[in-house]
Amino acid sequence: MQVLFRYRAAATPEVQQAATDRAHKIASEVPGLVWKIWTYDPASLEAGGVYLFTDEASAQAYLEGPIFAGLKAIPAIEHMQVKLLAVDCDRSQITRAPLSG
Repeated sequence: MQVLFRYRAAATPEVQQAATDRAHKIASEVPGLVWKIWTYDPASLEAGGVYLFTDEASAQAYLEGPIFAGLKAIPAIEHMQVKLLAVDCDRSQITRAPLSG
């Protein structure tokens, strides 16, 4: 799954701390999450992540759950895009993707 959004302004220390707190919550409370890679481009203020879930149902449950609802409710975030994509395991293994999770 890919999530991409834009911050309305540069992330303040408070926003950065909230993201760190959210990372701990995601790591400990999201069933079926294998890993998440966090992304951020300070020049464009775009951020997001690439997630690997054990199955589509777990990804969908995350999108419908309270942690993601909280992310969508942050006033400093705009233009959120979410894409649920299947993993191409054969080509991903060739390029050393960490799929053994």
